[in-house]
Amino acid sequence: MSNKILFPLLAALMLFAACTGSKKAVKDAEPIMEYVLMDTMSVIANPPEITYKGSEQRVHDLLHTELDVSFDFENRYLLGKAWLSLTPHFYPSSFLQLDAKGFDIKDVKLLAGGTKQAVDYEYDGWYLNITLDKEYKRGEEYKIFVDYIAKPDEINLEGSEAIKERKGLYFIDPDDTDPHKPTQLWTQGETEASSIWFPTIDSPNERCTQELRMTVPAEFASLSNGKLISSTDNPDGTRTDYWKQDLPHAPYLFAMAAGDFAVVKDKWRDIEVNYYVEKEYEEDAMAIFGNTPEMMEFYSKLLNYDYPWDKYHQVVVRDFVSGAMENTGAVIYIDIVQRTKRELLDKDYEDIIAHELFHHWFGDLVTCESWANLPLNEAFATYGEYLWHEHKYGRDYADYKFDTDLETYLSEAMTKQEPLIRYHYELKEDMFDAHSYQKGGRVLHMLRKYIGDDAFFESLSLYLKQNEYKPVEIHNFRLAVEEVTGMDLNWFFNQWFMTAGHPKLSIDYDFFEERNQAYVTIEQVQDHDQIYQLPLAVDIYVDGKVIREEIVVDEQSQVFTFEVPSKPDLINVDAEKMLLAEKDDLKTLEEYIFQYHNAPLYMDRAKALDVCRQEQDVSTEANKTLLAALDDPFWDIRRFAIDNISIEKEIKEELTEKLKQMAEKDEKSLVRAAAVQRLGDMDDRAFIPIFAKATKDQSYEVIGAGLNAIAQQDIEQALQLCEEHKTSDNDAIIRAVGGVYAMDNNPDHQQYFESKIENATGFSLFYLIDNYYYFLEDSELPTVSKAKETFTSLALDQKNEWIRYRSTYSLYNLKVTLSDRLQTLTNGDAFSDIKRDKIAQEIDDLALRIEDIKAKEKNEEVLQYYKMLR
Repeated sequence: MSNKILFPLLAALMLFAACTGSKKAVKDAEPIMEYVLMDTMSVIANPPEITYKGSEQRVHDLLHTELDVSFDFENRYLLGKAWLSLTPHFYPSSFLQLDAKGFDIKDVKLLAGGTKQAVDYEYDGWYLNITLDKEYKRGEEYKIFVDYIAKPDEINLEGSEAIKERKGLYFIDPDDTDPHKPTQLWTQGETEASSIWFPTIDSPNERCTQELRMTVPAEFASLSNGKLISSTDNPDGTRTDYWKQDLPHAPYLFAMAAGDFAVVKDKWRDIEVNYYVEKEYEEDAMAIFGNTPEMMEFYSKLLNYDYPWDKYHQVVVRDFVSGAMENTGAVIYIDIVQRTKRELLDKDYEDIIAHELFHHWFGDLVTCESWANLPLNEAFATYGEYLWHEHKYGRDYADYKFDTDLETYLSEAMTKQEPLIRYHYELKEDMFDAHSYQKGGRVLHMLRKYIGDDAFFESLSLYLKQNEYKPVEIHNFRLAVEEVTGMDLNWFFNQWFMTAGHPKLSIDYDFFEERNQAYVTIEQVQDHDQIYQLPLAVDIYVDGKVIREEIVVDEQSQVFTFEVPSKPDLINVDAEKMLLAEKDDLKTLEEYIFQYHNAPLYMDRAKALDVCRQEQDVSTEANKTLLAALDDPFWDIRRFAIDNISIEKEIKEELTEKLKQMAEKDEKSLVRAAAVQRLGDMDDRAFIPIFAKATKDQSYEVIGAGLNAIAQQDIEQALQLCEEHKTSDNDAIIRAVGGVYAMDNNPDHQQYFESKIENATGFSLFYLIDNYYYFLEDSELPTVSKAKETFTSLALDQKNEWIRYRSTYSLYNLKVTLSDRLQTLTNGDAFSDIKRDKIAQEIDDLALRIEDIKAKEKNEEVLQYYKMLR
């Protein structure tokens, strides 16, 4: 499962000021949230009151599951028949317990000798407890038949940050009443929600083969695990598709999807690789997913283990409850992945595609035996993204994405620090966090750098071969690595997988000229008792050469001495930039400038430029280093330099010419957009032709930047250009047009916001809410009154909690704005008194609405933010 979209969401909300419109200028938006000083928060790992969460005891082995399902769209029911083949795992047993959540049980039978036998059973709405006809021994198979109705919309299971709901089976617009949404159905089994749509032993350490017959409307395309064996048209306008998978997998990986999809066919070797998208994206499917066969080949060779399943299909659905899900051979994605070729110029989600594919080795082929061991699925899939990026796009890009992973983990670690493998979680869904994903991926990278590439990938291959089609725990992986390397790696696994936290290092430097000795002092300053063992590479740049030294940091404070011919220009500790740590690296500005020009890695250059950004107002050389970075080979470095360079007198002419060139010619659209925006900040009408040209670019981000820049110089021209683009549903265009309209304050623009909000989802909706509020700041009361109904509806009805919060926050800001307006009215003036009464009524109504929204909100994190709205 991918969390790439979900984890950064709150951070994105708090940073949207850089992307939304204001009355001053589109670029310089007011923050949408204030910074609030809060009490120091304690970080507590493994609270003692939470009980140990181990693997489920395997009483029976589930051997095979056969399902026959059809759907009652009107009532949101699944009509199902299930045949389950089982045998006792070890001990003889005459009793079977199946997970079956929220069913109507119509019949339960034991199948023996070709006949159905009645059995005694009890059902409490969660578990189906069956008394078998006799005591069965290990290896003695029996089959249970269950006739049932699943009612997923009637079950009440709370979701989590990573998995928003737990209904198992989802009907999307089943009554076909939403003109902007197709009718679909799809499933989401992880963690233990498959048992909401079929009876099973719903545990990750169980696995079986499967057959599925699903009857769907004839116009629908269907998808499930395994191969499509047959399709049979029925007289009632439906079709029954028969899917069969002969290799065993865990019940949470069972999947179905059906809808009016276009199916675009591809292949890898002799294996079918199909892409299911909405029909308007049929021509874009190869652009979205077309690298999949190359990924399959790359991973197969890298792991020395060919893709193990019989097909690999991918489907994009509406309203998915997570980023994506690695159902075996039938991956389901959130609809944000679905983009046109033109939109893909600015942003793709290939990292998610790589993540879900790598799961087919790590998660599907070899599966964590318990949710406590979830990093054996998710850390590997996260690292699979890095491996693909490194192979396809080079190390700069891989490290750029990986650095974001580090920041994501460190952000979470400010309030939460847990072992990667943790047996004391409160809810199993709590495991789906930046520890299991981002920290876990970084830990695997450290292991790779420590033992070397050859040993690392041979270890992965051995681990897969030793444990194929089996459940595993962390020690299975450790033992495989130790078998390959001959090392005892308990220290590494105990330190990084079994213990919470991470190191914090202070690094300082000195040089003793008389002895030609360079000194590096490294202190571990983390606020817990753990002292880490950290093998590191150190690169010493001296006399035009680079000398690499290997050290081990394993004490609280250590001084490392290096014999050198002269004073080094730079000592680069953690030269591979592989360490998961916070580092206070006490280099001089001159050393950082040298590091930018000479150290090879993205993270070397990015750190050096960040220091230059902070020092450029007092250092011409720092400013010039940012100027030089405009020619960096990696696009994000160029973009960073554009966004952060100060326009000092000494470089203004050269910088201006360079920005003009980059605005029109840089190969990366996000860099062109940044250059256009920065030129817009210079307040020079001479650049308007460049901005106008930008509005004709193929990139939506560049078009949006052009509209923003023109608006800062000539609002009327910007409004005319908005007419050409206001029908677009692209995020960047919605952000830009909404920002321009927010600056203009023409009441006619309200219809734009209202119509776009009606259909918008995801980030587009966030942008619209923000800009709609800015538009309303100086609007008349009738306009405000209409908008408050929209914000109230969003605050109460939206599934996404942060859209609900943002809408409530906009109502709160409207109340504050009207209160400020009230203070400006003159006492005793008849017209002012009438207006005062109307404004006061609006303020009171807004206050009542906000309190009602607060009372109905159930998300604890949102409620904490609501406490700030006083």
